[in-house]
Amino acid sequence: MKKNQKIKGIVVPASWDDDGNILRISIHTTDENEYLIEQSKMGIDLLSHIQSKIVAEGPVRRRLDGKAIINVKGYHLISDYNTDI
Repeated sequence: MKKNQKIKGIVVPASWDDDGNILRISIHTTDENEYLIEQSKMGIDLLSHIQSKIVAEGPVRRRLDGKAIINVKGYHLISDYNTDI
């Protein structure tokens, strides 16, 4: 597991159940990378921020299928007036 990294991007759904309920979310970055969000307490909190711009911080690892996954330890929302993203 790597040390904490900061990831800037937009929170989006990554998978749904048969009824259309969101099962998993991810962060899409401006450089077209995707980071799945680990389903921890903080990760579940991010379900209420779908389509929000955020900076998330936490350890990032690679799954066996090669996808990046972040265990969010902290995050903050980025306002539309902030051009850092």
